[in-house]
Amino acid sequence: MKSKDLKIIAVILAVSLVFTVIASNAVSVASIVFLAKNEIAAAPAAPQQQQAQPQQQQQSSNVTPGGNTSTTPDATQPSGDNGASTTPDATQPSGDNGSNATPDANKPAGNGGSTAAKKTDKEVLEIYTKLMNKAKADKPGYKKVEYQELPGDAQNRVISKGEGLVGVLLNLVDSLELMKSKEAAEADPEIVEKGSDMRWFPVYKCEKGCYLTDVSAIESTNYEDLGNGKARITIELKDEANPEPMAEGASTSPSNVGAMFSPLSKADIDNTINGGAVSKVIKNVTYNLTYHDCKAIVEYDTKTNEIIKLEQYMNVAIQGGGNVILMGDIQIDKQELFNTMIITDFKY
Repeated sequence: MKSKDLKIIAVILAVSLVFTVIASNAVSVASIVFLAKNEIAAAPAAPQQQQAQPQQQQQSSNVTPGGNTSTTPDATQPSGDNGASTTPDATQPSGDNGSNATPDANKPAGNGGSTAAKKTDKEVLEIYTKLMNKAKADKPGYKKVEYQELPGDAQNRVISKGEGLVGVLLNLVDSLELMKSKEAAEADPEIVEKGSDMRWFPVYKCEKGCYLTDVSAIESTNYEDLGNGKARITIELKDEANPEPMAEGASTSPSNVGAMFSPLSKADIDNTINGGAVSKVIKNVTYNLTYHDCKAIVEYDTKTNEIIKLEQYMNVAIQGGGNVILMGDIQIDKQELFNTMIITDFKY
């Protein structure tokens, strides 16, 4: 399981992550409980957090990192990949996932692009599928920057029980550096040589790069003719609760998000939470993951069908609760997690 997946588990229930780490021998249960109690006791009482309606983050019109694409439109935004727009730049400021919320007022409804270049959702999906499948088969070299953001502001984090405990645990988790920041990812990108295994190129662990065939799962698409034989397409999916990823080597997807992206399996999370050290320290765990505004943006060569830049944004709204032994109940009404992946420097 990749470290970014551990972060998702952790947020599902802040303590779950901590104790998942504990199970990996990173720290001891006693140490975490001791630190959490001491920090809560030493910290001044936190002001009551207001439950604000989730606000969508507006995406920059010309930045959309890939990996988790979508614009985070309010409740519909996909994860950190939101970029419904123009090709986001790898330097996009943290917090703007390209995925986001409130759809840009300048964004045309439905399929955008110039009138002459306008294409249907089906046509855009067919282009995306062809590009991604070709990349999987050709095995080009590339540079990948992948990172996550776990905002703690009132719009993205709403806690009705155990706010102090959750905050302390999340801070402890972050101190373990399980979640890669934008700055760290850009400073140390993953370089993949031409001809290498494409296992960690979307869709993960599968032969093809896209398995989505249901056009009704699409919220919106966009096609842009960039001139000089280049074009850019954007696909944003509709919200989906607890989507499962593709199984390794499978030919069909159990979910729409899983057919284009690589969400974390709820079954894997259940196994982590219900076993080992976690189950001994936290009880009555409930949670839900809503993937929203998940977006993919691809810039490509129209003559060769070779990808120039791929961006994916996955936005995840996490809700959950449980009882931590000796420390009480916690209830997370909403915690947003933005995942961004940008792949560039393709060498076919």
